[in-house]
Amino acid sequence: MRVLLLSLFLICGAFPSQGRLYRLIVKTARASFAGTDAVIRIRIQGTRGDLKERVINGRFEQDGTDLIDIYDYDIGYIKGVDIKRNNSGFLPDWKLDKITIKVAGAEDSIFNYYDWVPQNKWVELPLSCPNGSHKNAKGFCNE
Repeated sequence: MRVLLLSLFLICGAFPSQGRLYRLIVKTARASFAGTDAVIRIRIQGTRGDLKERVINGRFEQDGTDLIDIYDYDIGYIKGVDIKRNNSGFLPDWKLDKITIKVAGAEDSIFNYYDWVPQNKWVELPLSCPNGSHKNAKGFCNE
């Protein structure tokens, strides 16, 4: 019976399609009062689709680094990141240094910003590529 149920799930697509792990390395700037207690939201764009808006949880302390894992469907190569914060918590202002996204089998995608993230407004972060690679005509990093 178990084999029959498992076969039914596989045939009907009850299990999610092959997903991917997106490791975000979020670096808060070293400047005074750069850390935040606000709620941080992110959107990630890829060559085969986008990850929908989500809250990312971290400490976001001055000169700190937060590692955040997102497991979701495969959106292809990373092309863009949008970020925003709300005005909640004590000292909600936030100075973001950069976000690096690591995906197995792909070049790292680096989004340098080093500026204050405005309240309740999406900010499109510029894509930079690691040494030895460049942004191609399709908008993602490769060697």
